[in-house]
Amino acid sequence: MRLLALALCVLLPFAATAGNPATSLPHVAIVGFSNLTGNEAFDVPGETATGNLDLTLRMLGSYRIVSANDFQQGISEAALTEWCEAQSVDYVLYGSITEGTNEGQRYALSVYDRAKGKTTIRKTAEGSSVFDVFSATDSLTLSVIDAITGRHVGFGSIAFAIQKIEGQFRIEIDSIPVATTFAPIPHVVEGNHVVKILRVAGDTESVLLNKEIEVTEGETVTLAVEIPRARAEAATATDVPLAGKEPLLVQAAFYTPSYACIYLKGSDILFPSNTPNAWWTYSSGINQKSLVYDGMKGKYKDFNVIRIKSNTRKSGEEITIYIDNVIVRDQNGTPILNLDFEIENPADAYVSQGKILPGNGTLVENNGRKCFVIHLKSEFKFGYNGIEVQWPLPRQNGKDPEWDFSNGGYSVSFDYYIATE
Repeated sequence: MRLLALALCVLLPFAATAGNPATSLPHVAIVGFSNLTGNEAFDVPGETATGNLDLTLRMLGSYRIVSANDFQQGISEAALTEWCEAQSVDYVLYGSITEGTNEGQRYALSVYDRAKGKTTIRKTAEGSSVFDVFSATDSLTLSVIDAITGRHVGFGSIAFAIQKIEGQFRIEIDSIPVATTFAPIPHVVEGNHVVKILRVAGDTESVLLNKEIEVTEGETVTLAVEIPRARAEAATATDVPLAGKEPLLVQAAFYTPSYACIYLKGSDILFPSNTPNAWWTYSSGINQKSLVYDGMKGKYKDFNVIRIKSNTRKSGEEITIYIDNVIVRDQNGTPILNLDFEIENPADAYVSQGKILPGNGTLVENNGRKCFVIHLKSEFKFGYNGIEVQWPLPRQNGKDPEWDFSNGGYSVSFDYYIATE
């Protein structure tokens, strides 16, 4: 998570007044950072920044967050007042990413107060590329927090000392879910907090750490985390449901730490004759010609994650796909990533889209081969219905975890088996 303002010890000017019951908290609609640049590369980072803003305000605990799905950007303040009255909303936080000067971008975040009938806070920032989205939106959010609280709010950070990661996790701060990876957590408000780390295996959760810490402005609290080795379930192909819907396609994608990404052509384009209930191999080069979505403007570098994606006709569809031999090769044909799932370790797989169903993430036997099973219910996210599972790319020479695919010689392949009725 890029931005976490936790349990602020000061009340916002629009917090509930004394004497109001807790159930009468002011209603706040968060529109967030709408991408108005006309460049799709800003869609996912903008949505993520909006999610961070939403999470920040939820953790303040001073008001109730309500839906802003039907909010229209660019309406007048009179129309804003009318919309707020119709939706019983007291305040609206709305922002945008628009074209700036010199091919840059302009970021804005404002607060509209229904009682005053006007926008009371306006903050702006500038950026030069998609890589500036999080720094710009973080800066705006922190600035708005200072403005609405009327005082400086200090932040520290939390880091994790961990030897080996196996399985899926959830990190909570003050009972609020904030992360699913052990990346450092910046912008944690100074003060005392309770950090809980849980390992998640299907419907089962186990607490690995539950500790109260004190965060000081400008300093990092490092937590040592010991993770017992997770033994994969002794499952067979009959241990998980084989019946499921046929997805529209499977494909590979690559992401950077700032969520800039590329999507490679799917099986619907590359291998349209492949049918369900049989093993097939997906393979593709990683270059401009192989893409169906380019969020990098031809600059294919800084990748640290591979995702295997599958689009569906609608959300809520049960999807079962077996995966084996996930390989990313460099320009010389040498594997930089090789997941054959022969060891009892799901290789740090993480579900980035879809609702987890029983058996997901386990190693199973399918037609005599050991493989990784994806068993998810599709959901609408990132602008489409589908599921996604991701794995981290290895470090280069034990140091740099981010890869440059710009030479066009890299490739990816994996075996897949779509299980349907």
